[in-house]
Amino acid sequence: GPAIQAAGERALKSKTTMPGILDTIRHFRHDDDKTPIILMGYINPILRYGPEKFAKDASTAGADGLILVDLPHEEQQGLDEIFAKNKLDLIQLISPATTGKRLATLAKAARGFIYYVSIAGITGTASASAESIKAAVAEIRKSSKLPVAAGFGIRDASQVKELNGIADGIVVGSALVNEVARLSPGPIPTHAPVFQRCKSLSDALRG
Repeated sequence: GPAIQAAGERALKSKTTMPGILDTIRHFRHDDDKTPIILMGYINPILRYGPEKFAKDASTAGADGLILVDLPHEEQQGLDEIFAKNKLDLIQLISPATTGKRLATLAKAARGFIYYVSIAGITGTASASAESIKAAVAEIRKSSKLPVAAGFGIRDASQVKELNGIADGIVVGSALVNEVARLSPGPIPTHAPVFQRCKSLSDALRG
């Protein structure tokens, strides 16, 4: 979607690199060795970096898993083995169109947790109802005992409250990316609203 495309363009303009991202994880791990870190992106940068080298470096830096949104299950063989060998969970994505035999196949391959993409379309444009997410999560749980996180179109604390107790986790992406865009460019202290937004979402889950 437009929010993620714009974020990618900002990253390229600011000379963001894979080694730089892994360095950020290392710095984070100096103070926190418990919070899981999942890297989310596309397969091309990993192929360019080299899958074996990436898996080793990401694991050593402190990453726990990967969400690769353009890597279908049929093309995961080999890569998944490399990631598993380096203790990285490749998170499976399940959408409203994933049913029957395919849902069972993805659930069987899943590690870490399952990411339920709650709408058909691009992120940041629409939201699914709590009832439709509840039905989908119940169906996924018939095939897997892993936690299920729901995402796409979730922007604020009121939506999170609706989903509390339905999904095991909530994924918020574009809303936070847009908040960063609104505050950029600027020194790090101006990003306090991003942290406050994260806190409000987290509080809605705990509340």
